[in-house]
Amino acid sequence: MATARTAFERAGDRIGLAALLEVRGRRLAFIGRGAEAQDLLEEALGLARELDDVALAVDVRQDLAVTPLMRGRFEEMRRHFDAALADRLRFGGTASTDAWKVWVAIVAEPRAVAEDRLAEIERLAARLGSGHAVVTFLRCSFLARHGTPDAVLAQARTALEALGAQNVGHPMVALLHAFRAQAHTRLGAWAEAAADVAALARAARAIAGPRFVARAALAAGELAAARGDAAAARRLGALAWGNPALEYEVWPDARRLLGLPPTELPATSDEPPGDEATLAEVERFLA
Repeated sequence: MATARTAFERAGDRIGLAALLEVRGRRLAFIGRGAEAQDLLEEALGLARELDDVALAVDVRQDLAVTPLMRGRFEEMRRHFDAALADRLRFGGTASTDAWKVWVAIVAEPRAVAEDRLAEIERLAARLGSGHAVVTFLRCSFLARHGTPDAVLAQARTALEALGAQNVGHPMVALLHAFRAQAHTRLGAWAEAAADVAALARAARAIAGPRFVARAALAAGELAAARGDAAAARRLGALAWGNPALEYEVWPDARRLLGLPPTELPATSDEPPGDEATLAEVERFLA
């Protein structure tokens, strides 16, 4: 990124620089590197405003909502997201079937709201003949929160086929392995769960994403608990709970694993966690 940034700056290409910052910031936000993402996205937003680029500003405001959503800071998330929606509608876009709104509903809204928004985007994808991969992933994400393990596994298979199971650097593929690992563990399919935890750990390392490191530790901890290895479950659960990138939607799972009260909150530091040490611990458990 440094080389590309220098090239845009030397050329005086503020449009290209703003787009570069937005793309990189979005990627960092989605993989759980929130502090780094925020610095880039705030700079991109400033450039978008200077350039009067409303479309880019919408994208950046939406990107700025990612980290607060994943960390359960919903008021902050809604400020960014609502501003993005308002701007989008002003320049003639539509937001009612946006995939982002579905994700927000899955994480932060009642089940019925999430179901309605998901059904809406599924109808749109069917009508347009596009967006199938993202929609199948969103359905699996919804089922991971509200469905049965069997339903999760069936939908994950469809989503992996759509996204490409070998695409280990894709964040959605990594999350699908997390969903599968938990579903297999709950069904008592320990060998299959271990295979998915291993795939998730490999993806976390390839992506260099704390979000997936935390998920891998949690998935391994749940598998350890199911196997009756209480010491490993506590050790791995603590590594997940101590990772600031652990997502809000799996906080209840981590609390159950560690025997914590429902009001207990996880780490909030933006300091980089010891991801490599966590992944090594996951891999030692699986060996």
